[in-house]
Amino acid sequence: MDIKKSDEFESQINIIPLVDIMLVLLIIFMLTAPVLKTAFDVELPESSSAQAIEQTDETPTISISEKGTIKINGMVISSLDELEKILSNMKRKDVIIEADKRVDYGRIIEVMDIIRKSGIEKIGLATEHIEKNNTR
Repeated sequence: MDIKKSDEFESQINIIPLVDIMLVLLIIFMLTAPVLKTAFDVELPESSSAQAIEQTDETPTISISEKGTIKINGMVISSLDELEKILSNMKRKDVIIEADKRVDYGRIIEVMDIIRKSGIEKIGLATEHIEKNNTR
């Protein structure tokens, strides 16, 4: 008979529970990701006479949802103070605001005030372009 001594104990890591947990987390993220994306859709107001402005990839975009939630370049902002800190640290002189057409006008003005306080001089308002029909 071959009997092992107590000091020759072999330990092995069992990774099956870890893999199970990771697969469950993956499934949860796959199911919740589309919900999170659609929870912040912004329906822009329509305009047929809006002018295009020069926008580069570095131009910050501030989105305001119907509920008044603010995002800057895709990152959710918890307060107007946080927005002011972020904008103050940017060395930009322009910004684009994408506000849902159902947003309270006062909320847009609050955001514009913060933008001006941060030293940003040019503010663009995003709209959905519609074609005019000139048929008579």
